[in-house]
Amino acid sequence: MAGGAVTEGSLAAGRRRFHTLDGMRGIAAVMIVLLHTQEYSAPFSWPGSYLAVDLFFVLSGVVLAEAYGGKLAQGMGLKNFLALRLIRLYPLYLAGTLLGLLPPLMVLWRGSNPLHWTGGQVATGLAFGLAMAPCGIQGNLFPLLRPAWSLFYELLANLGWASSGGSRLRGAALGLPMALAAAVLAACAHQRHSLDFGAEIGWSTAAVALARVVYSFGMGLCLHRWNRPGLPRFPALLLLAATLALLALGPPAGARGAYDLAAVLGLFPGLVLLAMATEPTSRFGLWLCTLMGAASYPLYVIHPGIFLILRGVSRQVLHQDPYALAPWPGLGLAALLIGLAWAADRCYDQPVRRWLMARWKGRSAA
Repeated sequence: MAGGAVTEGSLAAGRRRFHTLDGMRGIAAVMIVLLHTQEYSAPFSWPGSYLAVDLFFVLSGVVLAEAYGGKLAQGMGLKNFLALRLIRLYPLYLAGTLLGLLPPLMVLWRGSNPLHWTGGQVATGLAFGLAMAPCGIQGNLFPLLRPAWSLFYELLANLGWASSGGSRLRGAALGLPMALAAAVLAACAHQRHSLDFGAEIGWSTAAVALARVVYSFGMGLCLHRWNRPGLPRFPALLLLAATLALLALGPPAGARGAYDLAAVLGLFPGLVLLAMATEPTSRFGLWLCTLMGAASYPLYVIHPGIFLILRGVSRQVLHQDPYALAPWPGLGLAALLIGLAWAADRCYDQPVRRWLMARWKGRSAA
């Protein structure tokens, strides 16, 4: 999540629930879906949607600092922290991986194999994927669930933070890695005129991917400390609209790199800080933020497999690619995926996590 930027409500009873941040995370997840289904929503375009991952990382830093910062400072071990993170992330990650397994199996079975999958690649991708380990097949760290690259790097950042005792990571110990990461991002934005690496996230982009998570996750930790009474308050829906605008709109030609860098280094953190001080005041606003927050992580991890399956089925039924009917297939698919993600959260993820939590608590007590 970036899909890992998830609210740890059931894992940290009594902690604050940032509903406006939930809504922002949901918007970011929708923009990722629209990015990955771009050809089906033309002529609409979402030029900044790939930056949603950086926003995920900021949100993750805030939420984990709220949920676990105090517990880590009081002696929660790294093993317990990792167990709780895996309980939160793995059930839906597993579902997304298994969904992502179906399309390559289908093309191998049919013999039409434009991506040149082999049986060995599929087996290797599945073995590494089940272990949440990167493999780099076909230019992607997680070929069966491509968005999982952000979960991998976020977990690395989570473990680095937790191993330091959480709240003890501050000052130069946090500032120097963040400064180095910011320098890497600035160099990348200058050389590539963008922070977008397209659909393939492999080992060749590891340095920049790590810089993205170190800076933005670290900034989230800082924002959690800086959140104080007295910050200006804006309507929650206005902040959600600003989030949508930053991710959906594009800068003038030639300013893409500068825009990306400004968004990651300053605009996203500033927007998150304002959202931390703001809660929805209307029933609609609260409902929208709650819905989008619940759907955000399942939407992030299940949409690639479902999209590829639906595309393959529609080709067989319509005998053409659905992009010929754009933009309606893209917008309809986004709405369908939001509904499926919400159902996955309620009917699958929450029950499985409750069962895993009960098992984990029983072992801890023993």
